[in-house]
Amino acid sequence: MASQPSVGAVCRHTFNSAATIGIGFASCDRDCVGAAVTDFMLAFHALYSVRRTLKELAAQRKQFRLEGREPRGGGRRRPFSSRPWSFATVACGLMFANGIWCSFGSLYWLQPGGRKIYGFEVLWRLNAQCQAALLYFSYLICLTLVRIGGLCPPITRHERTLARVALFHAVVFGLICLLPSACQQHEYVLWGGANIMPPFLSQWYIITTLNRRHALHKEGGHPQNACGGRYHPVHIATLSGIFFWVGNSGIIVGRDGGVAKWMRDGISYLLGYTIAREGWEEMATFHLFGMFGNDWLFRFYEWVALKEAESHYQARAPPPASSPASPQHPPQWPQDEPEPLTLRHMQLRGLELLGEVRHSARAAKDLLLEKCGTSSEYTPTEAGTESSVSSDDEAEQLEKREEVSSAALAPGAWLVAVLRPHSE
Repeated sequence: MASQPSVGAVCRHTFNSAATIGIGFASCDRDCVGAAVTDFMLAFHALYSVRRTLKELAAQRKQFRLEGREPRGGGRRRPFSSRPWSFATVACGLMFANGIWCSFGSLYWLQPGGRKIYGFEVLWRLNAQCQAALLYFSYLICLTLVRIGGLCPPITRHERTLARVALFHAVVFGLICLLPSACQQHEYVLWGGANIMPPFLSQWYIITTLNRRHALHKEGGHPQNACGGRYHPVHIATLSGIFFWVGNSGIIVGRDGGVAKWMRDGISYLLGYTIAREGWEEMATFHLFGMFGNDWLFRFYEWVALKEAESHYQARAPPPASSPASPQHPPQWPQDEPEPLTLRHMQLRGLELLGEVRHSARAAKDLLLEKCGTSSEYTPTEAGTESSVSSDDEAEQLEKREEVSSAALAPGAWLVAVLRPHSE
């Protein structure tokens, strides 16, 4: 009799829950050629994206120096130990962790004839630690986007505390995968997917919120589009969720139906021979569509990182002109400056003036018609009502922009200033 595989005290709950609700996923355990190849492609793409982003940032800094710009704050770089990290640091950390995770994953799926490579137990547990790093950086991406996008000030105020909670989650996940009594290899894939989904879904929701709040999905050509297309990079990142959900459908349905089976049949038709079920299964489908989604998402990371670097540079101030010595003047007490008007005050005042102008114009028109022998049955009440209705309509439109205007005042919300011209 074949021995039953041992079970972990923690990961088995995810494995059993998936079987209970009818998820068709089954971890491949032999001849997983498609999963190994596509995981290697994911690793290459992620590491190439890191190199491309760092290269673009270096070229941008060089161009700014040639233009005579200088970094704000005297050019002093923040130490790596300071928090919170910049978006470029977090994004490159996520892409690098993703690349290393997929590199180990391509070896993880190499199981010819069901035989495990030497050191397989150490390999998959080390692979789980790379996924723990990816889990941590995914949470940091969410917190950073909320801060620079001005989406939720309470979350931004407690960003450091939430980052520690994310670190705790990643450490606990890694420790569970290190203990043989807590997690076994055939349970690991579903356990890792269940833990990585919350930050991934949160990130997609945050990007979608930015896209809808600033109406970027309605934009046409954009000269600063890093994706080289018609649409804004934020909108492109929102659409990347389509690829991820198509890939996830393979996990839900399994290898014997849906996208995984259709792709296996299509590849078999192109190659001229039938591919085994293990040769192209749900993980290969998930990896392939995930790579297309990663490309759009990583280009969004690159665009935000370049905008962040641009916001840290300013035009170099001209040297002070030499002036002849002037006689000493007695010191003057500083004058009390009037309180500056906010954008909201000016908008409301403009609506009031607009209502008054419309009311005066209507009254003058009715007076002219009355003198000419006709009457429009003008009453001040009707004119005031019409003016108030038109003012209410415009006030309602301003209310929709109030969130964008207030978010721009949040500390660190520099991305709002970049996206605001497209929402006004």
